[in-house]
Amino acid sequence: MARRTCRDGRRAIVLGRFPGFEDYTDRGWHLTDVLRDRLSPLDIPILGGLELGHGPDPHAAPLGTTAELDTHTGTLTLSSPAS
Repeated sequence: MARRTCRDGRRAIVLGRFPGFEDYTDRGWHLTDVLRDRLSPLDIPILGGLELGHGPDPHAAPLGTTAELDTHTGTLTLSSPAS
């Protein structure tokens, strides 16, 4: 993802939650440390911790949907897919 993102026009990255990894570390690195390290050089907004994809009550975000990301308020607003 990190190599392709700059070339494919992505302007932000939205991450869901990762149940079971809240307290997991490997050699002092927490999952959020790894994601921050790998994704921050992309210099695009990144919002994490959303109820997407995994967990007890996940919500779906259709691929290719236009969205508005507000990293100040921590919100993601999805537009209706074109028909």
